[in-house]
Amino acid sequence: MKNRFEGDEGRRRLIEALKGNALVEHDAGLATRLAEVGEVIEYGVQDRIIEQGAGDDDLYIILCGEVDILVNSRWVASRGPRDYVGEMVMLDASAVRSATVVARTQVAALRVNEPEFHRIAEQYPRVWRPIARTLAERLRQRAQFHRTPNPEPVLFLGSSREGLVIAEEIKLGLKNAPINVIGWTDDVFGPSSVSIDALLMMVKEADFAGLVFGPDDKVVSRRRQSDTPRDNVVFELGLFMGGLGRERTFIIKDRDTNLKIPTDLLGVTPITYVEHDPARIASTVGTVCTELRKTILSMGVR
Repeated sequence: MKNRFEGDEGRRRLIEALKGNALVEHDAGLATRLAEVGEVIEYGVQDRIIEQGAGDDDLYIILCGEVDILVNSRWVASRGPRDYVGEMVMLDASAVRSATVVARTQVAALRVNEPEFHRIAEQYPRVWRPIARTLAERLRQRAQFHRTPNPEPVLFLGSSREGLVIAEEIKLGLKNAPINVIGWTDDVFGPSSVSIDALLMMVKEADFAGLVFGPDDKVVSRRRQSDTPRDNVVFELGLFMGGLGRERTFIIKDRDTNLKIPTDLLGVTPITYVEHDPARIASTVGTVCTELRKTILSMGVR
């Protein structure tokens, strides 16, 4: 199986196979970069690709064949050529493998190590969005059939460090409402990051999520430079959209700031504020608090 991806013709097949993978989503540039840094590995039937509890940190993009996912030696799912496995450690360097991956058939997979993947992610930050969707879907699969409703709505508020002042003022503005507001300011991808498992647990527990988008970074697209939100905030938005749904997930932004937002997030209606005197932030976010309060109390807990 491995030999079909060797040589010039094999490289073309490899890039085409990667373009069809859910991680790459037909991005030819991303597929080419992964092909440059990855190594095609072949596995026989019943070979163990990943071992639960191990501390290795490679990502495996399945090119052909099928694998079984085992948790505590019990089968939980199968994955095939459009899938990838091992993504959890890309987000949390301290995590150990949460499942064993065994080749059900002969398998060819592209192995990409964690440092190389993060270098590619800096060039193609959109790669975090399919990972967020995958994690949200796997969270739903693992969720209990019956979830005990919260006694009052739980609102997750996320932001970059630059947007923290807005997030904290919103939390303060909702203190008298029957809403439990939980702030989250730690960078998911930072060296002192909180476990991704904790973030996934927050998706499970929250009823609503609001992400403060600001002009935190610059991005160049089609030779034009634009303001864009911080990658980890975009990732968190995608994760909560997948877990809670678009109607329970909010973008919070300055009305007069133009941000380059990924196209698959455009369906989320933003709640906007008008920037006033920085010394009067409470009046700046007053309308945001009012809109959040009305929407959350109208929809209620999940």
